[in-house]
Order: sequence, then C-alpha cells, then structure tokens
Amino acid sequence: HDIYEARQIVEVGAVRLAATRARPEDLDALDRIIGSMERARHEDKTFWPLTVEFHRQLVRASHNTTLISLSQVISRLVTVHQMPVYRSIVDTGEALAEHRRLLEVLKVRDPEQAGNAMASHLDQSDRRRVGASEPVGEAPGRADAGGPGPAA
Repeated sequence: HDIYEARQIVEVGAVRLAATRARPEDLDALDRIIGSMERARHEDKTFWPLTVEFHRQLVRASHNTTLISLSQVISRLVTVHQMPVYRSIVDTGEALAEHRRLLEVLKVRDPEQAGNAMASHLDQSDRRRVGASEPVGEAPGRADAGGPGPAA
C-alpha cells in the first residue's frame, strides 16, 4: 500500500503539471508508447513494462526534475512488487484502454481533469491488487475505502 500512496502523491501531481507543461514531443512519445502497447497486447513480457514506461513518460511530461527522479524509484518498486500481480489479474485490453484514456485526458490540458483521471486509474489498480491478495471468501477492499467496490 505504501507504493500506491507514493504513486498517488507523485503521479497525480505530475500529471496535473503535465496537463499544462507537456510539449508536443511529450505527447508524441506517449502516443508511440500506446502504439507499442497495442502491438504487444498479447505479449505479456513486452506489454507490462510498457505500462511502466507510459507512467514514467507522463511524469517526464511534467518537466519537474524532482518528480522525474522520484518516479524512477517508484517505477522500480512497481516493477518488482506490483507488476507480477497486475500480470495475473488485469486484462491487457482493459489496461490499454485505461492508459489511452489517461493520454486523451492529458491532451485536454485541464490539470484537474488529468489529476482526477490519474487518481482514479491508480485507485482502480490498487483495488485490483488488494482484491487479488485477499484470502478466498473475504471481500476485497481497504479499511479506509468507502462506497461501492470496483466495477466489474
């Protein structure tokens, strides 16, 4: 859960900055990663590292060197600790659609909308991860999570 919290702080803030600071070449790089994800949809060993690279590129689009440095550390933690779980529980088509949505929202250039989209994406990812690690017979979720669970 610590990684999730760090990602909420760093990535949500970074994407809010990126909404106003991203240059055309940043958006082009994100488009290229989405294209690579589309081509690798049926190749887990290629697809999932691209999702991490997408997030790193989103943070780079903030043009904040401190956030970029922090995201490098977080990316390594995600790769080691969370990626094996995501590979086993998340459909690549669903992941691709979520990342495509993040890029489309970023292109709108609205920091609040971009931040909300990233927060929602990270929350969905964490709920999936937590749900996958719950013992059989227990409902997934967190003690601090209110409201309905994740949509099917």
